[in-house]
This record gives sequence, structure tokens and C-alpha cells, in this order.
Amino acid sequence: MFSSTSGENKFGTPFAVLLKTAISEILITPLRLDKICSSLTTHLMRTSVRSCDIFPVATLAAQGLVAEFKKAGIAHVQVDKSIMNHTAGSESATGNMAHSKLAIIAYSGRYPGAQSNEAFWELLEQGRDVASKAPRTRWDTNTQIDPTGKKKNTSATPWGCWLQYPGLFDARFFNMSPREAPQADPAQRLSLLTAYEAIENAGLVPDATPSTQRDRVGVFYGATSNDWGETNSSQNIDTYNIPGLRRAFIPGRQKFFFKFSGPSYSVDTACSSSLAAMHVACNALWRGDIDTAITGGTNITTNPDITAGLDRGHFLSRTGNCEHYLSQIIQGTPTSQKQAKLLTMTQMDTAEARASLLSSSNVTKTQWRTMTLSLPASCLLTRITLPKQRASPVLMSALSAKSSRKC
Repeated sequence: MFSSTSGENKFGTPFAVLLKTAISEILITPLRLDKICSSLTTHLMRTSVRSCDIFPVATLAAQGLVAEFKKAGIAHVQVDKSIMNHTAGSESATGNMAHSKLAIIAYSGRYPGAQSNEAFWELLEQGRDVASKAPRTRWDTNTQIDPTGKKKNTSATPWGCWLQYPGLFDARFFNMSPREAPQADPAQRLSLLTAYEAIENAGLVPDATPSTQRDRVGVFYGATSNDWGETNSSQNIDTYNIPGLRRAFIPGRQKFFFKFSGPSYSVDTACSSSLAAMHVACNALWRGDIDTAITGGTNITTNPDITAGLDRGHFLSRTGNCEHYLSQIIQGTPTSQKQAKLLTMTQMDTAEARASLLSSSNVTKTQWRTMTLSLPASCLLTRITLPKQRASPVLMSALSAKSSRKC
């Protein structure tokens, strides 16, 4: 018998002490499969064991033990699932994750008017309006804004919701050189920063459990513009230009730093990119392609040309606040500073959950009749989403619906 925390061999321990230790480790301390594997392997090698059978009980960790034992030179290792098959009472226990709930185990972000998760919740509780005119750190409103709309290449509205310190980044901590860091898109830097925070908050240690094996972790990010690249076009193009400025490298940056080797997707569906990325991540989990997903959306508005184009296309509000869709006339929404947000999702039985996700449906406007290219489809997602996972509306505390327009 081995400790689930330290991996220490408890053979010869008095029963009363053993029972107290077991209860304490089960209820209080984290499970350390890495130390258990190491201790078991050492013990088996000392006793010159050449073959062994593993009988898993309500766990998927057996394959990890098989790999460790074979590395140590134990040639014949097999997994006997007879106990699992006899006690399996749910689809999740048999490995079918198609109808499982997903756990959101941590999140982190930078938001307009809020530099942390706690500040963001306070902002929501207070009902504060954080819409403001574009700061001079983005562009000069005196030259880029024309309320009459007559001046070319200008916007008629200065309003938006802006991150206060989008450029703050500890390059040395993330092993980025002084030459590389300025060329990396601030959206890419914030995605890496918030990814680290969320992983730390979740207590997620790569390779520590079956669901956190590096080759079973996928990264999915929504991103829809190349502001930083366009702002710095033709400026000191060198080695770090492409990996620092292309959207495809936003999830790649996470994989490189954390040494994940699962799938990596950069998703662009315009304003619904982050939700579409989460939809792809959910389906990857339900299909069994991965065991843990890191997903979010990031975008930093640094180029006034995109804002001018959105305003000219009647996407933006002239009042500073989002407007509703009324009588099929699009009132528009303000220039939005997309927060760098991140969720780590895994199966419900692997970690403490902040929330659970029942289902995800992606209905694109190409599947429905639309009045214009930018007019979102009119459909009830709940009719598609709820029956798919057999969820009762009474049990749901939140429903997230995102159109293909900014809101």
C-alpha cells in the first residue's frame, strides 16, 4: 500500500495510523499519480518483478502505469478491466464521453475597467458603464474621428471599451527576449499571461494525472483581426515577425511555452470567434480527442482603420453603449476591446469545477435564411442544444448565446 500524496510505501504501518492517513489524504491532500508511479516502479524493480497485472477500479490511470512500468523494463504488463466492466454504471465510466458534462475548472482574463476576475465581478455587481473615448495610447481622436462622417478613413464615433494596460507583460518570466517581445501581438502576450494564471488557479500540473498528459491537452483560441501586424507593417521585419503577428500562433504560443502536444486551433468567425473556439474544444472533449482544453478569445484594437471600417459598415453604436436588434434594424454596438479570457475544461470527475457545461451548438448563418451578409440568423438555439444533452431547462443557471455580430 502506497501513499496517494507522497508515494511512500506504507507496508507495516499500524491499521489505526493507516486508516487516519488514508482518510486525511483522500479528503485534504491532492492525488499525486507521478509519485505513486515512481514509487511503484522502484518497488517492482527492487523485487525483480518481470510481469504484473493491473486491476483499475473507477479510474483511467492504468495506461499511465503501463507506460511507466514498461519504461522501467517490466516487459509483461496488462490491464484487467473486469472490475471496471462489472461496476460501470454510467456512460462516462465505460469511456463514452459523448453525453458527459464538462467542468470549467478555472478562468482568467483582462477586461475593460477590470484587471482581474475579482474586479470584473465587482464591475458587474455595481452595474458600471465602462464605455469611454479612445485613449491617446491607441490613436489620436482629433485626427481619426469625424462626427460628420465626411472625412475619408475616419470613424464618426470615438467610443469603445478599452483595456487599461494591454501592454503589461513580463517577457523574462515567459522566456521571451527583449527583441522578440515587442514584435509579439499584445493579444498573443495576454493570452499567454491569462493562460498561465488560469492553469495556476486550477492547480493543473502537466503530466500529473491522466487528463493532464501533455499530448492530451488541446488549445483553442478565437481571434479575428491582425491589428498589431497592420500597425507595424513594413517596420523592422525579422525572425520574429511571422510568429509574433499571425493569429495562428496565438494558441501555438501556449503549446510552445507549456510543451503541450495536443491539437491547436485558431478560430475566426468574426465576433463569435471565442464562442466558436469553445464549441470546437467541447466537441474535441466529447469525441475523446483530448482530455483537457484551454480555450478563450483575445483581440487588442490598436489600428484605427478597422474601427473606421466597422463604423462605416454600420456595426458600431454612436452612443457608446450596445443597442438591441429592433424591428430587424441593426442599431450596432460600440468598438469593443475583446478581453483575453481563458477557460480550462476537463471531464467532471477530474477536478474541482467552477461550473459545468452541458452542451454546445454552433449554428452558422449559412444554414439559415439571412436578410444581409452581417444580419445574424434568427433561431432558437435552446431547441437544438437542450435535447442534444437531455438537459432540463429547470436545472440550468445560465445560457450563453452569441450572434455573429458584436454584442
